[in-house]
Amino acid sequence: MNKLLSLVACPQCGASWNERWISSPSENDISCPQCTTFYPAIGSNSFRVLGDDASKQKDQLKAFWGVLYRQLYSSSESLGSKELNSELSLLEEYFRKQHHLAVNEMNLSDLAGKVVLEIGSGSGAHSALFRSYGARVISVDLTPERVLSTERMLSATESTTADYLCLHADGESLPIQTDSIDIVYSNGVLHHSPNTEKCISEVYRVLKPGGHAAIMLYCRSSALFYSLLMWQGLLNGARFKRREEEWLGMVTEGKPVNQHAYNPITRVYSRNEILSLLKDFELISLRKGSFLYGQLLPRGGSLLDQVLNFFSGTRKHRGGLLVYGEDAILQSNIERWIGTHLGFAWNALIKK
Repeated sequence: MNKLLSLVACPQCGASWNERWISSPSENDISCPQCTTFYPAIGSNSFRVLGDDASKQKDQLKAFWGVLYRQLYSSSESLGSKELNSELSLLEEYFRKQHHLAVNEMNLSDLAGKVVLEIGSGSGAHSALFRSYGARVISVDLTPERVLSTERMLSATESTTADYLCLHADGESLPIQTDSIDIVYSNGVLHHSPNTEKCISEVYRVLKPGGHAAIMLYCRSSALFYSLLMWQGLLNGARFKRREEEWLGMVTEGKPVNQHAYNPITRVYSRNEILSLLKDFELISLRKGSFLYGQLLPRGGSLLDQVLNFFSGTRKHRGGLLVYGEDAILQSNIERWIGTHLGFAWNALIKK
């Protein structure tokens, strides 16, 4: 039996996992012995562990991110173990050139044997990278397609000692025991939750005393927000018709192939708002990053974007397949410098 199940807690009643959770020797499903809630297995190391708090917004989130998964990540589903690990090496190289949260705030060389919880695992590439360095990974995502994708990546990752567990679960009600996680990682996810404050509270709850969290949230004082506000918030009137997190949700995160599925929530934070959100933690570092010239332009301004990229030396990098479904844009040195002032990402390293 997967030893990481010992850290699972029932999202309905809070009961901790024990051997009695296994429904029968021939099945992998689990059920809570205290409240009898049944949690089905959806893969060999994946379980659906959701509380009873469904909402229209969460249904929209599942629909949108499910559509975006099929749009972006289907090309990586057929990768074998050797190909996957080659792509992971390219991804790490790309992350290091970008000063990404996954390698900057996360000390990969210090992950061996530690329990890392990723909230919002997406395709699973970040979790797979952590497991390749020996982390014991628990990955959580609200979208079932992404849970299964994460399991595929983790199962193919070269790591003979580090166990893993994938949970179809909600970041607002983590099915994880209190004070049980060494490191929480979440990259660009929690600002899409209906209740971001509750997610942050859950991060604090599950971390061990002295444990760390590396979290990326969107920045208000950024070129991307100013551009969206001007071109798609003010000029088309969306700013006056909907709440900020609603109209931002509809114009961020890419164009869905299904017009009935859209991202319902995107929030942005000023520095003071970030500090308030993370007030219960010890703040180790907070930096701004991630800028491309195209963020200054309205959507559809690709020609001018290409001209700017040509003169600045911006180029593609092969390390984007696992997270973007294609080659990634590598920032120029000028863009990285501008990103410290006008980037859209707040990268926070915090401690309980």
